[in-house]
Amino acid sequence: ASDNQRISKIIQSLRSIFMEPERSAERVHLREVFESIHEIVRPELKRRQIALQMNQYEDVVINISSSEIHQVLLNLINNAVDSLVSSKSANPIITIDLQNLGEAIQIAISDNGPGVPEPLIPQLFVLLSSTKETGMGLGLWLCKYILERRDGSIAYTGKIGRAHV
Repeated sequence: ASDNQRISKIIQSLRSIFMEPERSAERVHLREVFESIHEIVRPELKRRQIALQMNQYEDVVINISSSEIHQVLLNLINNAVDSLVSSKSANPIITIDLQNLGEAIQIAISDNGPGVPEPLIPQLFVLLSSTKETGMGLGLWLCKYILERRDGSIAYTGKIGRAHV
């Protein structure tokens, strides 16, 4: 039942992104977004014995569609889970760092997995290009699409598997 609820929330989020392409921004508390996402991913993290550390120093409010930022963060966390599971990392951990840069917010999601092989990095955000054996090449492209539509950006840096939103 909890897996069905989790999948339902993901589908609702995706629908809202594409059904309402000009959805207006709203004031979103990132603390609430992180708490909501944690509820969604908690069962999988527990099952896979992956720790989640959220270093959120303050409650930051941003102007974005709530469903869009949920989708971006959820996809990045799911990618980190996939990386850790496939690499069988010892003491797997996903870390989320939030940094208020004044005019911008930086969210860094990192894991202690192997990272992305150097030759595959240029293809990470390309539509229908996947670094996963069973991937469809939609997730990171969708993250980029959403963020750039809102004047944001996303990048991959480092071997430790860090994506910046």
